[in-house]
Amino acid sequence: MTNSDFAVAIFPFLKTSSPVRIGGYNFRSTEDVEGLPPHQATAIDELARMLFVQSDLRVKSASYAILPDIEVHSGDPRLRHLAHLRDVVAYLYAAPHDVLETVFLSPEEISLVLFTPSRVSALLTRPEHHTESVTPLSGPEPDKGDYVPGYNGLYNLRHAFWVEPAHACMARSRK
Repeated sequence: MTNSDFAVAIFPFLKTSSPVRIGGYNFRSTEDVEGLPPHQATAIDELARMLFVQSDLRVKSASYAILPDIEVHSGDPRLRHLAHLRDVVAYLYAAPHDVLETVFLSPEEISLVLFTPSRVSALLTRPEHHTESVTPLSGPEPDKGDYVPGYNGLYNLRHAFWVEPAHACMARSRK
């Protein structure tokens, strides 16, 4: 994966059985890649395999939208639009249940993760200082600049991170 012309916004803990339009974007299930160009379908599959609730509990399906390329580590004004979109979704899910009188999901649970396919530093995705791997590492060798195919990420439009699919997935198949 190299620098791309698209980004992916994912609500990891929200699922949908059919496409839904929110804030001008079509959100679909991560199980639905029909009609996507092969490089986008591959990205959705890779990203879906990296979504975990904890330890070895993978999220079965999440909601995603393909966006025009957004540099996640920039001051792109579209990031404000996505923050507003997240706030609206959080507000909708915060309505109390008619019978139980509890919220379905609290605003803190409405996470939005933005990914842009890119070359990422292996120094960030494969930390070596005072660590040891408990599973065999796989994936491509870093290039001369120590970069590997991966994703620039932004969690809740505040916290930057970088991932590389070969190390995040650990060769598990999606069911």
